Amino acid sequence: MLKAIHSDKTYDHLIYLPEEYNERQKWPVIFYLHGVGGQGDYLEILKAHGLPKLLEHRADFPFLVVSPQCPPQEGWSTSLLSDLLDHVAMRYRIDNNRIYLTGIGTGAAAAWQWAAKEPEKFAALAPFAAGAIHMRSAS
Repeated sequence: MLKAIHSDKTYDHLIYLPEEYNERQKWPVIFYLHGVGGQGDYLEILKAHGLPKLLEHRADFPFLVVSPQCPPQEGWSTSLLSDLLDHVAMRYRIDNNRIYLTGIGTGAAAAWQWAAKEPEKFAALAPFAAGAIHMRSAS
């Protein structure tokens, strides 16, 4: 089941809960960051691509899936994404050792940046179709 969640402290997002979700066990989590086409203030557009599209009619995917929406004319913020992860961890029973991060396009670039900033949070990173990321090298 995909639910739309609106927040004034972090990103509005869709959250997918498996049909068998319960709080007796810890659940793995996938964060899916959309590309530039998903930006906006209408969560339903996220269901046009990627994991939200796949999960729209599926009840047996054994993960919680969090799909935040980046507001129009803004870029992804790693601090807002971290706030969202904290919010999800407080609200749902998640397995902190099985948090996975993926994204496409600008979401993939943001996934790389977030994972580089806080690598201890993620069990795995699977970005795809990321553009070049400009990072300064330490000298």
